[in-house]
Amino acid sequence: MPTHPTATHEKALALNLDKSKYGTIAEIGAGPGGGALVLRGRGAAGTVAKTISAYDMAVGDAIYGHAPRYVSRERLQAMLEHEFSQLLEGLGDTRGAATTFFAFADCRGHARVQAR
Repeated sequence: MPTHPTATHEKALALNLDKSKYGTIAEIGAGPGGGALVLRGRGAAGTVAKTISAYDMAVGDAIYGHAPRYVSRERLQAMLEHEFSQLLEGLGDTRGAATTFFAFADCRGHARVQAR
């Protein structure tokens, strides 16, 4: 019977070894931590196109646009849309046929993923 990864580091390794997945990790506020787990795992260079941690609210606003609150659903959605569209724009033509792109966004532990 096949085993499925259950520990966080096992899940990160499984993601990193899946060459069909490639994406961006964006974190703001006190959120950083999820991306570090993926980056510490073996094979991260084949999985992660970019990571970004915007600690300064003005920097987050400059990148993702103004949101009513720095840590909010609106900000999280803006992060996902921005990062995912950059992946598709930059790599869609060259890697799109064989790759499932993902954007992972985290605001103080409130995380979401967009993939295609």
